[in-house]
Amino acid sequence: EVDPLKERSGLNYNKINLEEVRVHKMIPSHPHIAQFYQSWKENKSLYIQMELCDNSLTGFWEEKIRLD
Repeated sequence: EVDPLKERSGLNYNKINLEEVRVHKMIPSHPHIAQFYQSWKENKSLYIQMELCDNSLTGFWEEKIRLD
């Protein structure tokens, strides 16, 4: 359970975000996984730079599954 004091202060938010970055860094390169490039904090926001994909997962499935 999240400590309300940590939640208000942003401590828990930062811990979750840093864990997400750590997990992305550990994923090995694979042709079917968007590549992680870098992350940084700016103006109290965390940014994660990932590989630009040609399509979204929803768009991919819409192209692959056509119903007549």
